[in-house]
Formats: sequence, C-alpha cells, structure tokens
Amino acid sequence: MVDQTQRLSRYRELIQELNETKKMEIARRTVELFFSFDIVNSSLYKTINYTGWYNVIISLFKEIQASVMKLMPGAEMWRVLGDEIVFIIPIKENKDFFVYTDKIFEILNIFVLNYK
Repeated sequence: MVDQTQRLSRYRELIQELNETKKMEIARRTVELFFSFDIVNSSLYKTINYTGWYNVIISLFKEIQASVMKLMPGAEMWRVLGDEIVFIIPIKENKDFFVYTDKIFEILNIFVLNYK
C-alpha cells in the first residue's frame, strides 16, 4: 500500500510539472500578422519593359520595405515571392491588429497615389 501511495504521489508531481511546463509554453506563444504587397499586372509590365523590369521591381520593393519599417518598426520582411513582398509583425495586444491594419492601408494608399 505504501508503494502504491508513493507511486501515485510521484505521478501527481510529474503531472504538475508537465502542467507548469505547458503553462510556460503557452505564455511564450505569440500571434503574428502576415501581410503582403503584390504588384498588379507585373507579367504585362515585364513583357513591355523586357530588359529593365527587374531593377524597377527591386527598387519598388525597397521603397515598400522602407515605408513599412518607418511606419511599423516591429515588422520584418519575411520573404519575396515573385512579384509579392511578405512581412510579419507580432500582435501583442488586441488593438495592435487595428493599428497595423490602418498602417498597412496607409502604405498601400501612398504607393497607389504615387505610382498610378
């Protein structure tokens, strides 16, 4: 009986340790907002500007990245996929989502007005 009580006590300790570890893992989790800017009609532009399209698109991506870093300092460029540049930014509070959505829309409008 003593041996069974000791085993049950040990199991309880192990379960408590696992629960504490799980709580720490959950506390470290974050929510990331992924957002991207895609160049509309890039294939058509590449056909029209056969030799110079690469430099123009790279320049545009650099400008977009600079704007994102200026208005959203916590953002990181995640990757470039063809004619699309993808960023991520951590969401720490509920309001961050709305603030960042407004900033993304602001950046989009800046480029639409400047390049239309």
